[in-house]
Order: sequence, then C-alpha cells, then structure tokens
Amino acid sequence: MATIQFKLSAKENKESGKHEILIRFFNGKVFNVQSGSGIYVSEKHFEHEINRKACEKAGIRVPSKMITITSDEAEKKGYFIFDRGQIVIRERIENDDTKKDRLAKDRLDQLAKIIEDSFLNDGKDAIDSNWLRNTIDRFNHPDKFISQAEKDAAKSIYELGDQFIQHEDYSISVIKHFKGVLRNMARYEAFVRIMDKKPNENVWNIASIDRERIEDFRNYLRNEHQLQNEHKAIFKRLLEDYPSEINVIHKSPKINKRGEITINKMLKLMRRLFKWMISSGITSNNPFDQIKIESERYHFDPVCLTTDERDAIANYDLSDHPALEAQRDIFIFQCLVGCRVSDLIRLNESNVLSSRDADGNEIKVLEYTPIKTKKETSAKPRIPLNQSALSLIAKYKGIDRKGRLFPFISDQKYNIAIKAFMKEMFEKDGILGRMVIMSDESDPKPLYQAAASHLARRTFVNTAYQIERDPAIVCKMSGHKEDSKSFARYRKISDQTTAITTSMMEIKSDSDDKPESASDPQESASAIGMDKVISMINSSSLSAKEKAEILKAMISSGKEATND
Repeated sequence: MATIQFKLSAKENKESGKHEILIRFFNGKVFNVQSGSGIYVSEKHFEHEINRKACEKAGIRVPSKMITITSDEAEKKGYFIFDRGQIVIRERIENDDTKKDRLAKDRLDQLAKIIEDSFLNDGKDAIDSNWLRNTIDRFNHPDKFISQAEKDAAKSIYELGDQFIQHEDYSISVIKHFKGVLRNMARYEAFVRIMDKKPNENVWNIASIDRERIEDFRNYLRNEHQLQNEHKAIFKRLLEDYPSEINVIHKSPKINKRGEITINKMLKLMRRLFKWMISSGITSNNPFDQIKIESERYHFDPVCLTTDERDAIANYDLSDHPALEAQRDIFIFQCLVGCRVSDLIRLNESNVLSSRDADGNEIKVLEYTPIKTKKETSAKPRIPLNQSALSLIAKYKGIDRKGRLFPFISDQKYNIAIKAFMKEMFEKDGILGRMVIMSDESDPKPLYQAAASHLARRTFVNTAYQIERDPAIVCKMSGHKEDSKSFARYRKISDQTTAITTSMMEIKSDSDDKPESASDPQESASAIGMDKVISMINSSSLSAKEKAEILKAMISSGKEATND
C-alpha cells in the first residue's frame, strides 16, 4: 500500500524564516520518490514522531498519549525522534504566524489527497520523481496546466463582462451602461436563487443559458419595480449588494419602471457580449439565436433648447457659485460644438487647430476623434469655433490640472450640476419650466428636470440644422451618420418647418374662404400636431402638475387611437 510521509527541510527560507515541507511517497520496493511540496511552515509548528523503541532502550519514559513533539522540546527532554512528522498547532491564541501555518496545514492535507487520487488514476507504473513533482506543481500552479480557452470558460459571466469591456475599448458611457446591465443580471441571479431556494445555483452559466432564461430576464426587467414592492426586505439587501446606480446615495433606493426601449438596449449589450464570447472561442452557446429585439422607435422629436433659452442660461449670473458657473460654461460650450460628453471631457489644446475661412481669414477649428464611432469610421468632426466658444476657452485657459480645455468633473456630477443651475433659474425667474416629453416611456416633466449633458448636443444639432439644411454639413460637425435614426429626428423638425412654407403656397378655391366645421374632435387635435398642442399647453397659466396630467391623458388617448 502506498504511503505519504512529511519531513521538514533543514534549509530555512531567509525571508519568512519558515521551512519547506518535503514529501516522501513510497510503496515498499515498488517505488520510493521524494519532492519539495512548495508549502512552508514555522519549525515550532512541525512535530516529529517519537521513536518510542529508542527511548525505551535508553531508559527514557514517554507519556503514552504523546505521539509527536517539536525538535526543540525533544532535545530538552532527551527524546529520540524520527525525521517524519506533521504540522501541529497547539496555540489557542491566533496571530499572523498561526493563521498562516493553519492554512499551510490545510493545503498540505489537500495536496496529500490529490497525490493519492492521482496515484489511483495513473497507476504504479507511472510513478517516478517527475510524476510527483508534476503532481505537486499542478496543485500549486494550476494555471500552468489550463489552456486559455479553459480559463475563460471557467470564469463567471461577470468576469467575462469586465474582460469584454477592456477588449472592445468602448466609450465611457457604453461602459457605464454595460456595467449597469451586469448589476441587473447579478440582482436577477440573486433573486432567482432566493425564490428557488438554491443559494449556489449558477443562473448565468454561459454553457447552458438558453432562450427561456433570456426571456425570463426580460420579464424580470419589465416587472422589477413591482417585485421590489412585493419583496421589500429581499430587495433592500439586493440593492445594497448590487445598486441600481453607482456613486449615488439614496435614503430608500427605488427601481424605476423600465420601458421597452430601455430593456431592448440592455439585451443588445448582452447580445454583444455573447457574440464576443463566441468569436473568442469561449463558448459556442448563443441563447440570442431566436430572441427578437426590436429596434428603437422614436415617436417624439428630440428635446432641445431654443436659442433664447440657451442664451438665457449663458447670461445667467452664477458668480456666487463659481463651481456651478464653470459647469454651466462647459454646458454652453457643448451647445456650441455639439460633441458627446465622452469626447468633451477629453478635449485639450491639441484639439484646437488653425484654418482659413472662405475669405482667407484665419479661424480656429475644433477637431476630435469620437470614441463612440472610432471603430466604425475614421472621420473626425470639425467645428469652426465662433467667438463665443473661443471666449469660453480663453476664460479657462490653464486652469485644469490635466491640461484640458475646461475643469471637467465626472459625467455624472456634470449632469447633476446641469440640473442644479437650471433648477435655480426656474425657481428664481420661472424660465426652463416648459413641459417636455423625452420618450414614449417617460411622463411629461419640466425642462429643467429632464436636462442632462446630451441636451447640449441635441441643441447644437437642431440649431445647426435649422440654419443649414444640408445634412452632410451638419453631420460633418456632429459626427452623425446621415442615415442614422437619431439624426433623422432632426430632419423631421425641419419637415414641419418647411410644411408651413408649402402650406402658404396653397391654391385657394372660393370655398376656402368659408369656415369648416370640425367633424371629429380627435381628428382636429391630430391635425394641429402634437408639437403645437404642447406649445399651447406650455404657454398656458396651468400649474406644472396640471400640464403634466393633460399631456399624459393626450398621449394615452393617442396610443388608443393608434391601436384602434
């Protein structure tokens, strides 16, 4: 029968002061091999077996219950001992040394079990000194014996998600959204484990995730806000572990209702992850094969600032709040150049170039590479800087410690600052309070509440398109593709504008002078156009709450009419 014995190396590790455990594995005359274990322990925690026969022969009495003893104690008592022994920790008070040696003992026990199991699998003919060294090496350094594909396949979907982000080099905003998706996935997995009473279930096993799991996750995203109300204690804990927002403190974290557009965007990010894992050879499983994800549909025009509103923000006195004033100025600069916030926070003096206008006069031009589309196109937006933009650059020249054009803060804090100065303007002067509808999924709300950094980009594109109707020129400055769905929304605004022009060219008949009666109130409201109705409501003396209720009712009525 094969036997394992442990010995303590006489050689001391100079850094730790510990000694390596040596392993002897033998079976009579069949084999007898020895190797270092790579496990180190303090000499005081290794006890040798007592050689009772030698002690008795020398007339030394050893207590019957004493089996092992340290070499120092054996020397004091005059006991004879064997080289072989084991790790024994007798101290009751824990310190760093005892903790480390307890871990060493656990590892030595695991290694002994692996050596025995490997012997049973490989057989006695395979046993030699190389076999023992390789078995120990495989235990101490498992990564050396696992292929990269096996390593990746063993990772959790969250680890692979982080690897995917780094590999694909996405923009800050995409990374932020994707990490939000991972937190939602983690919250879903934890909820399923609790409800199914399977605390160790691997819900997101990449080899076995199927269409049913994805559809269940989709339904979870649709109903999570209701589940939070039904299982308050569970979600209190889940939101502590996997918050819906990072770096935002809420007294009572609340999950908001999600619309289909938001959910579809999340699923598309998950689908990108699986496509990357398949192309990387990590898995061949694609649960999205038969999953239908509808593309975004925009039923409302993009919310933009009017030039009057933009100028009111630019001229508003914030001298008592210099930090807020700086973020306001950055917002106005963004309104003048139209770049995304992920590009805005990277701008420095190298992005401001010299050029010539049509008359040969020197002008300054902003040029940058958009993070979001740099993999799709090498085109760089070029925006001639007007005097307002140049004045803002000059105002903050040399202030930012990182050498950027402006003293930027994080994009999240930037959005908070935007809402802050707009709210102050509304509360003091009553401006920026017009009701707006951001999407089919959101309720009408005052402009200052809906404001964020992208409002500046939309304002730039809309203003530029109203001045210059050539989409190629506007896209050159904004970085949009001419055929993109988001840019088509700005062209729709212009269509409404040009419709007014063509309506003035109508050929009138005699009957046109007579007033017509509206046959159907619903048709009359539709004929007016949603934009004009919203404008009429905003200009009324109704309260913000009353305006919101009227607009919600109109939207609901419009959807029912569409369904009919």
